[in-house]
Amino acid sequence: MNEMDLDLGREGLAICDDSSFEILRSNKCFNGYFVNLESNNIFLTIDVKEPERIIRGLVKRRRFKITLPSNSPSREKLTIEVNFYFKEINGVSYLVVSALDVSYKEEVSALLNSMQSALEIKNSQLESALEKAETLANAKSNFLAIMSHEIRTPMNAVLSCANLLLDSVRRPDDIKLLETIQSSGDMLITLVNDILDFSKNESDMLVVEKVPYNLRHNTNLIIDLLEPKALELGVNLTLTVEQDVPSWVFGDATRIRQVLTNIIGNAIKFAKDSVQVHIAAELMEEKFYQIEVSVIDNGLGFPEEAKGRLFKKFSQLDASTTRKFGGTGLGLAISEGLIRAMGGRIWAECSPEIGTTFAFSIPAEASQPVSKELDSADVNTLPRNMASEHPLKILMAEDNTVNQMVARRLISKLGYRIDVVSNGEEAIDYIKRYNYDLVLMDQHMPEMDGIEATKKIRKFGPIKPQIFALTASAFSDDRERCLAAGMNGFLTKPINMKQLIEAFKSCPANEALREAYQKSWQINVDAVYDFFKANPDVLPELITRSLAFVPGHMENLAAAIVDENTDRIGRAVSGVKACAADFHADLVIQSAALLDLSAQKQSWPDVLQHHQELVRCVDLFLSELDSLSILQDGSEQSNTL
Repeated sequence: MNEMDLDLGREGLAICDDSSFEILRSNKCFNGYFVNLESNNIFLTIDVKEPERIIRGLVKRRRFKITLPSNSPSREKLTIEVNFYFKEINGVSYLVVSALDVSYKEEVSALLNSMQSALEIKNSQLESALEKAETLANAKSNFLAIMSHEIRTPMNAVLSCANLLLDSVRRPDDIKLLETIQSSGDMLITLVNDILDFSKNESDMLVVEKVPYNLRHNTNLIIDLLEPKALELGVNLTLTVEQDVPSWVFGDATRIRQVLTNIIGNAIKFAKDSVQVHIAAELMEEKFYQIEVSVIDNGLGFPEEAKGRLFKKFSQLDASTTRKFGGTGLGLAISEGLIRAMGGRIWAECSPEIGTTFAFSIPAEASQPVSKELDSADVNTLPRNMASEHPLKILMAEDNTVNQMVARRLISKLGYRIDVVSNGEEAIDYIKRYNYDLVLMDQHMPEMDGIEATKKIRKFGPIKPQIFALTASAFSDDRERCLAAGMNGFLTKPINMKQLIEAFKSCPANEALREAYQKSWQINVDAVYDFFKANPDVLPELITRSLAFVPGHMENLAAAIVDENTDRIGRAVSGVKACAADFHADLVIQSAALLDLSAQKQSWPDVLQHHQELVRCVDLFLSELDSLSILQDGSEQSNTL
């Protein structure tokens, strides 16, 4: 067998006689593959069984694989791919055989298969881990939502009741106490928000607003809030605002207050005797500023190696910090997330000469001044004739009796009368029976929650009341669920009167109710004033007694109606009528009398209807008593002077 000079690398080549199949010439690579040649016949050389099958198929080129022993220590066997085909060379037909080592291909294929199997196992493990992580995340989110709702619900009552009392007191000391209750309640709500913000921060779900607010006034509010604590600790708290700082800017006033409360509060805790708050601004381009706020205290500071831990969650310098000063270690981490969400940065520095400085810088656009914001504390500025100007028939679904009372009293300040039910099923029943313009729907209620009730209401067809969530749940997921169910808006507790008024105004006015709402007071004011002039010391006692007793009579009445107990109904009605008679509230007296008459006749559907009317009359009656209390306080002060 002659060896060809043609070097084809790892491909072996042999040229054979096309009839005897004797190997005429072959290259070095081919001879290397088939080193132990016992015959010149190509089919015997490569040990091919049934060569006639190959011969018959040579015209279509045949390809197959054989296994040979390997001379390499790294590989036991070789896999050779052999090809047979006819080729004419210089007018003579030959059988050409090529041989190629494809062992590496099989090894790579086996390796790839192994890697694919490992990857599939890894993917399965990752999917399982992801599913567990999502389950844990959902569990955490649900837990935080429930805790937020449970904490906000009683806080709504505390803050709203303080709010209502602010509307009826005039003594400076009483006002100061109520404002302290409000500020403390707001701080507790802020703590709840901290927990929620921490969760949102971890999930990149933090959202900031961009609305006009007064930066100087906003900062002064925080200074006023924290100054008593500073004085208690012997710390002089000062604020300096450079002249170039715009008063009004676009941004999130609540989030800025949150950050300021955190870093100024920390500075007061750790300061020796001085905390300086400094606000500066650099004009970047027309109306666009870079606002920088620095808080400097002359405390002990922090070591340089601890600087990297300052803005980490649950991080404090050491355990003694928590024992001495309190705190969760979340404040600075949340502040960092808030400032980052606003497009800014926050940092800390410490030097023996200056002290400890915490500062943040945020971009802000200057804004035109806007009218004074109406929030939940501005009860005295509420539009008390709003109901006559924009009449609505309103239903509230709320299971908490304290929240029912608070909402009724607050909404009655606007002149509205509302119906109240305790769950979603009752809300659906009332909406079918009465044509409501607006429904305030709590999200979490027994029997049927607000989400399910809203979905069913939206299937009624022509009945299309505006539905606003009024809930203690504050997650963005809750808002999305409510809106997806068909609600028109989302309001949170404690009740923000500005948002509530905006919700009312978004509903078309019910002209059929305008005349009813424009009627004069239920209380005969002229008769009460005449009585007041003749008996100046008796009226305050009557007002206080009625405000205390009437709600109790109404609760007893509701319970007696449920039990269908006519004797107890009669006693409760008598109590309500007696209080109403002191103030010539004829509508209350008439409504109560009709209810009592229906109860005596055992006409319970009529009793329920008269009860709803009586509840409306009593709500307005109590609101008018509050207003009389304000007038009485003012007159007492004038007499004293």
